[in-house]
Amino acid sequence: MKGAVIDASVAVKWFIPEIHSQAAVKLLTGKRSLYAPDLIYAEVGNTLWKKWKHGELKPEEVLAVLEDFKRFPLISTPCESLTETSWAIVEKTAITFYDALYVALAFLENCPVITADNKLRRSLVNNPFCIQVIWIEDIQ
Repeated sequence: MKGAVIDASVAVKWFIPEIHSQAAVKLLTGKRSLYAPDLIYAEVGNTLWKKWKHGELKPEEVLAVLEDFKRFPLISTPCESLTETSWAIVEKTAITFYDALYVALAFLENCPVITADNKLRRSLVNNPFCIQVIWIEDIQ
């Protein structure tokens, strides 16, 4: 696999030790290109906010992760360029527009989506866009 779109459920695991974190870190050691819509920065930030709100992270930890995340080897694409394709995906699937941005990017880059979001994975089984969805633990 030369490239893959990764979603926020995977990116958060690069920084926060939780289930599937080891599998997510493996993505960083490979030679594949990692793509994401620029929405990923907001989604990772929101996940960190939730963890801070629940007392799982200190403010300085959140800031450190946000700073580190900007240095990670992601090729980000502006959401603006994905909106029409995302809408076409939303009309044919049961996923949110946010998730459709990741799928649209995978469609346009002709690569799979790697996710740790089981709901998204189930929603895309037999998707009409022929996007390969790879569960985080199935990465080779």
